[in-house]
Amino acid sequence: MKNRNKVYDSLILIMQFGINMIVPIFLCVGLGVFIYRRYGHPWLGIPELLPDGTEALAEKRHGKG
Repeated sequence: MKNRNKVYDSLILIMQFGINMIVPIFLCVGLGVFIYRRYGHPWLGIPELLPDGTEALAEKRHGKG
């Protein structure tokens, strides 16, 4: 019987790990869809997450560098 409890405990740990990985992914995808529908810019959230990308985008647009 103790072996069966260990199997259940292991299964619960695996399911918790899966849920902890899937929920943030869905939240970020939902936020991206919201930003796209609200502002119409699919790239709007990307430069905020990548500081180097923001700097390169600004240099490209303003012709510096």
